[in-house]
Amino acid sequence: FRLQYSDNGGTWSTVTALGTLTLPKGTGEALSPYVIELEEPIRARYFQLEQYSNYGGEEIGLSEVRFEIGEGWYADDANDWTALLSNYNGWSGADGIYTVNLDGKDYDSDRDPADKSTFFVFSDSIISTVNPATDIRSGVYMPNNTSAILTGGVADSQNISFVYPENESGAANIRPNPVEPASTPGYNKYYWLGDTFVVGDKLYVFALKIDHVTGSAFSFAQVGVDLARYNIVNGTVDYDSLTIIKDENSILCDLNAAGGKYYFGGAVYENTEAAGVINPDGYYYIYGYQDTANSGRKLVVARVLPENIEKFDQWEFLSASGSWSKDTSNLKFLADDIAPEVSVSQITTGEYKGKYVFVNTHYTTGTTLKISISDSPYGVFTNKTTLFDHDTVNTIPGSGNNSYNAKAHPAL
Repeated sequence: FRLQYSDNGGTWSTVTALGTLTLPKGTGEALSPYVIELEEPIRARYFQLEQYSNYGGEEIGLSEVRFEIGEGWYADDANDWTALLSNYNGWSGADGIYTVNLDGKDYDSDRDPADKSTFFVFSDSIISTVNPATDIRSGVYMPNNTSAILTGGVADSQNISFVYPENESGAANIRPNPVEPASTPGYNKYYWLGDTFVVGDKLYVFALKIDHVTGSAFSFAQVGVDLARYNIVNGTVDYDSLTIIKDENSILCDLNAAGGKYYFGGAVYENTEAAGVINPDGYYYIYGYQDTANSGRKLVVARVLPENIEKFDQWEFLSASGSWSKDTSNLKFLADDIAPEVSVSQITTGEYKGKYVFVNTHYTTGTTLKISISDSPYGVFTNKTTLFDHDTVNTIPGSGNNSYNAKAHPAL
């Protein structure tokens, strides 16, 4: 036989250094283990024995196979969190998910989890009843964004409260104010939500303005970025305090930029003492992407002091030269082949303590989650590595599950 391995169970590589291997023929008596020594470590989720012959019989059997795990990390499904967001009545699904702790601390190992209050935002959401036996929905209503608050810091369905409008005219989500007609008659522009973050007693959510258009595959196009703000009162969100800070001068999103249209708000890293990070410099780093001609989406970054978060003309952008300025004509690229929604987080333990990890779905839509590391929140993220592969996902639209826009959640 030969030994093969795979990240996803679909694309296989052969352990070429081993060549063809031969197991001793079974005798019915206890045998010493047949040990296969690898010359180099292999990162894999599946192994396959490809049989060539079996001493002339019609079948083969193995009593036991064991793998010795080397140093490093592994990733697996978090079924408790999946279950938390699997509801059969009311809020019953969404895409575009971000989280933040309402005290502003995403990194606080000393805090009692019982004291945590975590704010979730979702984009296109489904309000419906779901038959638990057939998974068929009824009474479907689909607001463009919703939210939730989880208390206690663990995936307990008794402690999460979903907040959403009950009908088209209801409040409780983020909308352009005043209403803005879309390019297609009969429709209005709406918000898809970006990352959420806290500054003092204010909660912010990036609100990505979406236009309804004709002639495209998805009938929508992003045309701007605004910033939504709530007050935090007695440790929770005052939904009645919603205010929209508009980017009137197209600073956060420029569809006509010289290097290609860009959008900010896809991720936020709070590098402040209040956030509980290691070696804070006091800035909020806001990430986005630039669509570059013939070379895909590139990660770009801006920074701003917390007191200037609503003053878009005070934001600074990292240029290709490595300097910070108000100029957005030549942005520095920190990563390639990225998705619109990503995350940058600080690593707080282990070998890479104090460094920064970038997480995203490779090429926006697909089964592969990638990570890469940088020495600073605005450094180039290198050595892109597969973190996880959704081998159960069918990426053909309409025929199964679909995976896109993955990100890390240090708030959880």
